[in-house]
Amino acid sequence: MADFDLHEATTPEGIMTTDAPDTNGIMDATEPINTTDLAADDFSFGQRYHRATDTSDVYVTRQRRPTQSIVGTRECPICAETREAFEFPKLSVTLSCSHPPGVCLECLRTSIRCDFNSKLWTEIRCPECREVLEYADIQKYADEATFARYESLALRAAMAEAENFIWCPANCGSGQLHDTGADQPIVTCLNCSQRSCFTHNVVWHERLTCKEYDALLRDPENYLMRLDANGDEAERAKRAQENADRIIAQSLMAEQEAEAQLKEERERDEREEKQQAIALARKVASRRKEEEQKSRATMSKTTKACPGCGWAIEKNRGCC
Repeated sequence: MADFDLHEATTPEGIMTTDAPDTNGIMDATEPINTTDLAADDFSFGQRYHRATDTSDVYVTRQRRPTQSIVGTRECPICAETREAFEFPKLSVTLSCSHPPGVCLECLRTSIRCDFNSKLWTEIRCPECREVLEYADIQKYADEATFARYESLALRAAMAEAENFIWCPANCGSGQLHDTGADQPIVTCLNCSQRSCFTHNVVWHERLTCKEYDALLRDPENYLMRLDANGDEAERAKRAQENADRIIAQSLMAEQEAEAQLKEERERDEREEKQQAIALARKVASRRKEEEQKSRATMSKTTKACPGCGWAIEKNRGCC
């Protein structure tokens, strides 16, 4: 046989209750159940059915206890007020309750709200027998605001069971799947962009790896002392490195200055050599021009133009 729930079903014909002891909230099949004045959905709310494997019979294996009276007035054992019967639950608060419902609906709502505000959300109990209420019970009897908060926590718990799912520890209300898991533990929230640690489910521990953060959690005082000591050592190493860097920088600067000075001297020598070459060329050109002028003067005194070709000729004998 297989168990199944029928939360919104009516009680079908041919369904019979099984013989069961009066413990754990299971009704005894020998007790008469007056269902005439109970709505079908009230009667079947959260009850369990068992189907036979060899026949088509269905058996009720777990059923809520009905109220002792659905008419007239009754006194609530918690607030001690006399109320109309419709102000009380028609059936036992939980499937595990072994007693008919005695507390009024108002006190039941108050009890659920108080348990939710002062205990774990999974520890909301019946105010009479302290049996734990299930999701369907709280949905039926809690006030709207309390159930909304309860449902949110239930959803968060269900989602937290998913592999590699993490809620944002910054309480922005967002959660997401982190496929790489603890292999790459930094998670960036898609809603608020807060970085968090997948392994520890906290805001990301800056400057600490996950192993270092584990060491901090195991021995916070000594770890912080070691961290301070390591910090002093790191500070000394940092200062030494800065001094070495400064010396290297000064050496490089001196080399650069010497190279720049050498380059400047080289350029100056090149300029001087160029100027000397220009001066020498001008001097040579001037002397050549002067020599040419002297040569032309001498030629004009000692030669005359040939009457035939015009070339300068020099007469060394003969008549004038």
